[in-house]
Amino acid sequence: MVCYAGCRNTQNYEKGGIGMAKAGRKPRFESAKEMEDRIDAYFEQCKGEPLYDESGMPVFDKKGNPVLIHEKPPTIVGLALALGFTSRQTLLNYAAKPEFVDTITRGKSRVEAYAAERLFDRDGAKGAEFTLACNFGWRMPKETPEDGEKAQSGVILMPEVQDG
Repeated sequence: MVCYAGCRNTQNYEKGGIGMAKAGRKPRFESAKEMEDRIDAYFEQCKGEPLYDESGMPVFDKKGNPVLIHEKPPTIVGLALALGFTSRQTLLNYAAKPEFVDTITRGKSRVEAYAAERLFDRDGAKGAEFTLACNFGWRMPKETPEDGEKAQSGVILMPEVQDG
C-alpha cells in the first residue's frame, strides 16, 4: 500500500505510528544552557586579547591599561553568526521558541548595554546611536514645531540645578 505522500510503509499511518517521518530539521541547540555557553564565548571573544612585547610581557597604554588586540564590538549580527545562524533575522526568529526567548533576550541586552555605554565615548557615539536606533528601537527626542521643546516620548526632562 502506498500513501498519497509516496511513502511505502503505511502501517499505523493514520495514527501517526510507524512510517511517519518527523517534520523539520534537528534543532540547532538542544538546550538553553548550550546556547548560553556559546553566547558567553562570543562576548569573551569580543574582548580581545592582551598584546605582548618581545619579552612576553603585556604592553600597557599611557593610562596603565593593557593594550588589547583583536578586540571587536559585540553586534546582533556577530552574535547570530557566532551561534551558527545565517542572519540576524534567523536569530530573531529563533527567539520565538519559548525555551530560548530569555537566553536570546539576555544576549541581545548585552549588545544593547555595550552600545549604550558607547554613547558616552566620543569615538563610538555615532555608531552606538545607529545600532540602538536600528536594532533596539531607541529614538532621539524630536523638537515639536509649536514650541521648540523636545518631545517627551517616555523621557522626563529635568530642569538644570545650579549650585549656589
